[in-house]
Amino acid sequence: MDYILIGNSGHARVIRDCIEASGDRIFAILDDKDAIPSMDGDIFRGPLSEVGRLLEIDHRRVILAYSDNGVRKQLVDYLKLPDEKYGIVIHPKAVVSHYSEIGAGSVVLPGAVVNSGAVIGKHCILNSQSVVEHESLLQDYVHVSTGASITREVVVETGASLGANSTIIPNRKIGEWSIVGAGSAVIADLPPGCTAVGCPAKILEKEG
Repeated sequence: MDYILIGNSGHARVIRDCIEASGDRIFAILDDKDAIPSMDGDIFRGPLSEVGRLLEIDHRRVILAYSDNGVRKQLVDYLKLPDEKYGIVIHPKAVVSHYSEIGAGSVVLPGAVVNSGAVIGKHCILNSQSVVEHESLLQDYVHVSTGASITREVVVETGASLGANSTIIPNRKIGEWSIVGAGSAVIADLPPGCTAVGCPAKILEKEG
């Protein structure tokens, strides 16, 4: 498979390593900072407007190489590509059950574990050493940071971010676009749009 990366950040370099470790190839890196198309060795570089032309070849797939959940959603809305034009990148050192589901555009980095019955939505990031246990559901645009653990039968709604080494106990719900701080332990459901930190995690009140 040939991949087209959208974005050229540090996270993009991590995804590039993951793709190459899987034996696939980076065909192009698109970023509007590269307004004039050019070749960097055997990699095409150019603006986002090139994506439609590059996808005329059927075996090419797009990955959105941004760690920010909102940015990935904005790009999906902007590009208006069908799901089948997005790849799924799984590092060979990740452990992913054959009885799990991974959505279009999602990335599973080295050491991550996805157990049986887990469902991962579209354009999610499971960072290194993160764990998603059985029967848990991650909706679209979720980011599970390094070392975070989602135990059994948890629902993480759209756009939520789980900080490094955070833990969600079983049968809890994390509301959409909420943030769980690094090292936090979530023992109760969290509402949409909140920020929760600590052990046990408590919701931070918004200033003003």
